[in-house]
Amino acid sequence: KDVADFLGVNVTTLYRHVGGIDGLRRIRASLSRSDLEELPSPKGHTWQSWMRVLGEYYRRALLQHPDLLDFVQAALDPDFVNLEKEASILVQFGFEPRAALMAHSFLITTVTGYVQQELQTIEEARAGYAPYYARLFQNLDSQPERLPTLTSVNLSQKDLDRDLNFKAVVNYAIAGIGAQRDAPKDA
Repeated sequence: KDVADFLGVNVTTLYRHVGGIDGLRRIRASLSRSDLEELPSPKGHTWQSWMRVLGEYYRRALLQHPDLLDFVQAALDPDFVNLEKEASILVQFGFEPRAALMAHSFLITTVTGYVQQELQTIEEARAGYAPYYARLFQNLDSQPERLPTLTSVNLSQKDLDRDLNFKAVVNYAIAGIGAQRDAPKDA
């Protein structure tokens, strides 16, 4: 209603033209992407190292603009220009075009899921609620015999480092992509 009033139009007209509240949110998200950095260059990288850099690029973008999370690719790349560039780069690294799109999709999905959880953990901490893994530490300290496998991992505060965990998750994703039969075999 506020947007419709500001534009001097009927709410029904606005909904019809932009697709309702989700349409307005998508437009807002697309507008907030104007200050994103340029896509990382593949120069000097293997496909694996470039995908790590690309994962960090998307993580920074989503942390900087959490409103993009609901629309990720539609908001970050509404005209498919970055997707074309990224797929082309992966093809230059030796991927077949379909495999390049699948690898890209898997990486973006992995990054999006990680950032969603990361933002939730940050929000829980701000609200004074102990995040999931902090509660795990409490359980391991108070009743280690109840969780023998987890106790054997010997977790430390270092295991809560979001940056280190992100790198580990992206490395798992890249290893999974590399294990596919249509992935380039050279490192």
